[in-house]
Amino acid sequence: VLGMLEVIASDFARLESETTADEEAASTAYNKFMLESGGCGYHKGAEVCGSIADKTDLIKKKTKLSKKQSSEKHKTEKDLQDTQGELAAAQETHDKLQPACVTPDVSVEERVQKREEEIESLQQALEILEG
Repeated sequence: VLGMLEVIASDFARLESETTADEEAASTAYNKFMLESGGCGYHKGAEVCGSIADKTDLIKKKTKLSKKQSSEKHKTEKDLQDTQGELAAAQETHDKLQPACVTPDVSVEERVQKREEEIESLQQALEILEG
């Protein structure tokens, strides 16, 4: 019975030392993570962040920043959609006008003659109106 109690005591001592070591390792890993992520934690035994109010303020600031960035993202996406719509309309207009500008159906001489005829007919109309 005494031997059994000694075995149990040694098992508990071993379990306690393993648990303590695991807790210290987890605490160190947590504090390292919090420091790297900008949160609060301990660094070499010194407290980096202060009170709960400081932590609450940090959370509020990050939440406010997140909302602002989300709003800016939404506005930018809307601007992008509007600009893409304008681009599509401009492209459509360009496609309609390009054939007339690039490949004219009539020669330069014919266009000059038509322009002169149009000017002459407009002058005649003006004379009639002034009458």
